[in-house]
Amino acid sequence: MSMSNTYSFTKSDFAAMLQHVVDLIPELMFLYDPAQDLVVYHNQKKGFLFEDGVPVAPPITLRELLSESLLPKDWPILERNARRLLSLKEKEIVEVRFRVKAPGMLPKYRWCALRQKVFFLDESTGVKLILCLAMEVRTQEALYFEDRIRYS
Repeated sequence: MSMSNTYSFTKSDFAAMLQHVVDLIPELMFLYDPAQDLVVYHNQKKGFLFEDGVPVAPPITLRELLSESLLPKDWPILERNARRLLSLKEKEIVEVRFRVKAPGMLPKYRWCALRQKVFFLDESTGVKLILCLAMEVRTQEALYFEDRIRYS
């Protein structure tokens, strides 16, 4: 018995599906323009990604997005990372680790991993947008990174 595909999807169907996926992701996800240091989309405010191909919210800097949560000592990590992203290859995935504040907990911070991949590459100017996903690092891995900082 042969089965034929009885479903057909439009671009707007796929856009709606992508929006549902983003709404289900508990971690921080954002699109970052490293050349301009602008976050053109982030999922910290629920709502649609784009309307007619244009981001709904105005762009903000990475510092504006993370200023309340990132440990100040770790800003140089993200600054070096932003420079590195300008030369990221199309299929390359880069991960960087940093700490975020965790008030009322011990220790008073948590380790996060920021995974990044080229989302849009302009033929003439190079990397335009990076897709970024930040997630908390499991306890065992966090202890390893804590020891590396303590003894380096």
